[in-house]
Amino acid sequence: MGPRFETRRITHSHLSEVEVDEVRRVLLAAIVQEYTEFERQEAVVVADRSEDTEGLDRAMAALKMFSARAAIESIADALTRLDAGSFGLCSSCGRPIPVPRLERDLSGRSCVDCAAGER
Repeated sequence: MGPRFETRRITHSHLSEVEVDEVRRVLLAAIVQEYTEFERQEAVVVADRSEDTEGLDRAMAALKMFSARAAIESIADALTRLDAGSFGLCSSCGRPIPVPRLERDLSGRSCVDCAAGER
């Protein structure tokens, strides 16, 4: 008999199952988009293009790769928090982050009060 795996669904006291599923869908779509952008810019960086004599195209592509990579890491972190049940909770005070704030930035980790204190 093979190993028995249990699937455990984390409950979120501050988000409904529908909200959790929608957040996961949006985050997964965003990470796919960022990986695609990363690979597109990587192709520019490694291409040997004679018309890019000063390397400006490659430099811009490298910056865009860096930006895409940072976004990928942020989205991956949000997915990890979603799986752990801590997504949408302020990392400083533990209070729920209002949904409108999360809609603006799904990778956000702070409530309005704590974010204001960080400035």
